[in-house]
Amino acid sequence: PPLKAGGSPRRVNFGWAQHVGVDGSGPQTLPREVTFNAALGQLQWFPPAEVELLRSAVLVNRSGVDLQRGQVVDLDLPAGSGARSEVLVTFALPPPTMLGSSAHGGRISILLMAGDDKGTNATEVFVSFDTASLRAGNRTVTVGVVPAQGRANVSVVPDTRPMQAELRLVPGEDRVEVRVFVDEFIGEAYFQRGREVITFDTPPTARAGVLLASATDLPNCRVTAWNISSIWVTPEQVLATPRLQPLADEGPRHTRALRVEHVL
Repeated sequence: PPLKAGGSPRRVNFGWAQHVGVDGSGPQTLPREVTFNAALGQLQWFPPAEVELLRSAVLVNRSGVDLQRGQVVDLDLPAGSGARSEVLVTFALPPPTMLGSSAHGGRISILLMAGDDKGTNATEVFVSFDTASLRAGNRTVTVGVVPAQGRANVSVVPDTRPMQAELRLVPGEDRVEVRVFVDEFIGEAYFQRGREVITFDTPPTARAGVLLASATDLPNCRVTAWNISSIWVTPEQVLATPRLQPLADEGPRHTRALRVEHVL
């Protein structure tokens, strides 16, 4: 349905994710609005704007964060609040004039479900890039997820290999956006507004901390995190939702509402 009356129709995809921690489980992913990036000739998959309505408390909102090589920054979220959260991180790739002659790579990581071990057994969402490649004008960086190594409550042997993809950037694009959703035991990472998407396990911890780490100097990063409220609504709320499209059997003065309930 369109976002508002008179708007253009949207194509929204619903999928299922296999959770390796619970045999036979299949939670539904977030709905994903499908659009076409003409500059890159590829589809993008991104949560529709309605998902933002689930945001409740702002847990952290920091701009101008200067990450230093080897530094780990604890966002100091209230204990347990990272277990059902949305984290948005943006950062600028180093310009060629600042890359120097070193061939070492750069990497920024979001560490999820961190416990008291300061992220040792956390799930890592990362963006990595090769400085020599950037100097040569390459417009591709590597994005991915490294599953947590400590999974005491998992009944099957998990696959701990990283899941990764190549994220394409358009000429002149120097900032990278990573948007991560966590719902207890499962998460989704959207890179550059859905050019690449990865769904992954997030073994819960009591603290459910969120950390930032960097393998290179990255000035002027921004990070915002929200608590995510429950997806569940009442039948009365569904019936009271304004209708946008006419029902064929009720005539043009009646419209139809589409309210989708999803489970991460």
